[in-house]
Amino acid sequence: MTQKRKTIHLDFEKGVYQDLTKNLIPFEHGIYLAYTGNFNGKNVSLNKLLYIGMADDTTIAKRVHNHTIDDHTDWKLRYCKKGEDIYYLVAPLEDDIRNVEANMIFRYKPPCNTNDIDKYNGKLPAPNITTNTLLEDIDGHVTEMLRLM
Repeated sequence: MTQKRKTIHLDFEKGVYQDLTKNLIPFEHGIYLAYTGNFNGKNVSLNKLLYIGMADDTTIAKRVHNHTIDDHTDWKLRYCKKGEDIYYLVAPLEDDIRNVEANMIFRYKPPCNTNDIDKYNGKLPAPNITTNTLLEDIDGHVTEMLRLM
C-alpha cells in the first residue's frame, strides 16, 4: 500500500532578517532560508537563495545566530555582489522539519548546502510543500519585495 504524501504549508510571514536584526528572529522550531539581498531603506529585495536550514533540536534564532558567526564572511565574499548582504526568511514548523528541509534542498539545490543536493534524504514519500512566497516559482532567485521587520 502506497503511503499518501503529506502537504505542509510554510508561512514565511514572520519577516526578513539580517545580521543587524537577528535578535528579532522568533525563538521557534522550523525552516529558514538564507538569501543575498539589497535593502533600499524601506524594502528588502531578495536575490539568490544560498542556504536552506532547519531548527528541530534548537530554535531558528540560535541556528541563524550560529550562521552569522560561522558562515557570513564566507557567504558574503563568495556570493554577495556590491551592496548586497545576507538575509533570512523564517517559517515556524513543529513536525516533519527534517523531511521538509531535505525536500527543499533537493529541489532548489542552494549552493551553500552540501547534504541532500543530489538525492532526497528524508522519509518517503517526500512531503508536498506549499508556501506564501514565490518559492515554488524560483530556481535560486526571488524578485518580490518583502518588508524588513
